[in-house]
Formats: sequence, structure tokens, C-alpha cells
Amino acid sequence: RKNIYISVGHGESRTDNTNGRGLSSLKQEVERLFYDLVEINLENERIPEDAATLVIIGPDRDFSEKVRMKIQD
Repeated sequence: RKNIYISVGHGESRTDNTNGRGLSSLKQEVERLFYDLVEINLENERIPEDAATLVIIGPDRDFSEKVRMKIQD
């Protein structure tokens, strides 16, 4: 299984949220396709080497320069 990392910590939608802005249905579908959807806070964590992709959905706060550099790298 490959990991898809999804950014949290800037007001993004969450994978455990079942309301209209939540991503619980996306998580279920991605896992059905043999991927693991893993939340990552880019302020505190680096993007792991095993990341198949990084998903950022609807942040409501700007990313710091440190986070922008992590994403760019």
C-alpha cells in the first residue's frame, strides 16, 4: 500500500469529518483502492519519503515560509 498524505493544521478539511466539508468519504474510497490516507501537519512534520502524493484541500490560513519550502522541496 502507498501513502497519500493530506495536509492539516491550516483549516483544511479533515479525513475524520463527516459533515459537508469533511473528507471521510474520500478516505474510504482511497483506502478501497489500496492507498492509505495519512494526515500530516507540515508545520511540525516533514513530508516522508514514502509519500505517493501530498494533498492540500482548502486551507483557510496562509502557509509559513518554512512550510512552503517543504512543499517546494
